[in-house]
Amino acid sequence: MRAHLLLLILLIPKPAGADSWVAVEAPFAVAASDAQSNAFRPGVMPAVAAYTENELFALGVRLRGGVLSDGPAPGGGLADPALGGVMTASVAIRVPIKRAWVEAAFGGGITGHDIVPAFELGVGWAFALGKFDVGPSLRYMRLTAKPMDTFGSADLALLGVDVRFGRQRPERALPPPRVAPKPIPVPDPIRVVEHSPPPPPLLPPPPPAGETLAEGIVLENDRIVLEERVLFRVNRSEVGASGKNVLAALAKVWRAHPDWKHITVEGHADATGTTTRNQQLSEERAGHVKAALVSFGCADVAISVVGYGTSRIRDAGTDEGAHARNRRVEFVIDRSVP
Repeated sequence: MRAHLLLLILLIPKPAGADSWVAVEAPFAVAASDAQSNAFRPGVMPAVAAYTENELFALGVRLRGGVLSDGPAPGGGLADPALGGVMTASVAIRVPIKRAWVEAAFGGGITGHDIVPAFELGVGWAFALGKFDVGPSLRYMRLTAKPMDTFGSADLALLGVDVRFGRQRPERALPPPRVAPKPIPVPDPIRVVEHSPPPPPLLPPPPPAGETLAEGIVLENDRIVLEERVLFRVNRSEVGASGKNVLAALAKVWRAHPDWKHITVEGHADATGTTTRNQQLSEERAGHVKAALVSFGCADVAISVVGYGTSRIRDAGTDEGAHARNRRVEFVIDRSVP
């Protein structure tokens, strides 16, 4: 019978792309029918099976052998069978349901001196454990006895552990090699050329500090300024005695500067009084100053006079100090030939 079983394993067609594996079972066996449960105690029913599997189910052959331990002697004058031995060979079909499975097996068995049909129905669960699949299983096995058998058909419950090995496991796909991303070219920075604003125009140099030509006479930017109090009495246009002394000194300085080709005498008034009176007073004072310079030896043709009245205020203040600074005579020196 073992030769026939080996031949059956070799003849099972193996579909293209199918997986083959071997299972070993180590279950406890308990007699479920009354006749056997009274005569036998639990035993062991190990088995070995070979399967070939496709995407839907696994087809295999199983060889099982085991014994039930001796129980009490049966009554009724029946002989004590001692140990209950059995050996089966069957074709099995297993349907996987995720990690669980359902299986049915059909074949024949040898019990005592008889060869009888054998049938199994089982369920189980498989856990991956390294290269093996290990899990519990529960099976019902029936051996159909001949009509004249003393104990009749045997029903057995098998509870144990299944170990499955040799099954091909899908190789875990390695992640693709990490390729460093190509660096994104960074454009050259845009150079912003900032044009500095043109420098501000050079300011004219500050006028040189006034040059003192004689006592009370200061030349600044070719202009000499003499206030009213130096030359005149209040609200009068005639040059006073002290004013004549100052103009005599100015005439002497002029003779010492031959580059002074011409002098314009400007008369100015403050904002008090009427415009007409202020204009008249500024013109008269400029004329009297020219007459004094001519009397001190200055050329008449080299002197011009003009009265500005209040049109060229020097100090915009309204106090008496501002008014005094506005009542003045200015001498504008021209160094070119008129």
